[in-house]
Amino acid sequence: MNENSPLEGTLHNILRLINPLEEDRSQRFQVIQGLRAIVQNIRSLKDATVEPYGSFVSDLFTKWGDIDVCVELGNACALTKKEKLTLLIDVLKELKSRGGYNRVKLISSARVPILMFRGKHNISCDLSINNIDGKIKSKLLYWISSIDGRFRDMVLLVCSL
Repeated sequence: MNENSPLEGTLHNILRLINPLEEDRSQRFQVIQGLRAIVQNIRSLKDATVEPYGSFVSDLFTKWGDIDVCVELGNACALTKKEKLTLLIDVLKELKSRGGYNRVKLISSARVPILMFRGKHNISCDLSINNIDGKIKSKLLYWISSIDGRFRDMVLLVCSL
């Protein structure tokens, strides 16, 4: 495509608007750190770690994008859906007792149960338990986008429509 074409200029302007700033990344890291502190205070999750995945990890998020976060249990055991829901309820209770989180909602009917909420900086979060598939897919997309930056631009443009 011709760099001086009106379409090229328009696409670059849109990308400039939707691309996250360093501040947006920093705010998301703050939210993740806050979740790590919360999870450490939950007895049923004492050996768990909190790791981001999804568009944030694959670097395919916009400045308005949410954060997908996975609570990983140290023993890497296979949990039933019911067990995952019980752990998410433990997190839900801790979020509510701490305050500062709103729109807290447990989505138990999803294939992968998630706890949705808005945290610090009004950033939307989706929290799941032992979501290894999500982490693998995120890394794969990151590797693809690192091969050619046009892939990232295309994904951001399509997702922002």
